Amino acid sequence: MLLNNMVGKVVIGGMYEYGLSRYFTAMVAQWADFPSDITPAGYYFEQDVVANSGILKGGFYSI
Repeated sequence: MLLNNMVGKVVIGGMYEYGLSRYFTAMVAQWADFPSDITPAGYYFEQDVVANSGILKGGFYSI
């Protein structure tokens, strides 16, 4: 709500996601006003520092 009051509409993501930043982006995205841009694991980088990050389970992003 603080972001909405300060800057208006909020979009989360849209940059290269790697490791723990993907978890943080998914957590914060629940407060976005528009659909968020969270890339799956392996989309930009073959190897990640976090095993199995960015895996959808039953249509949901597991954190």
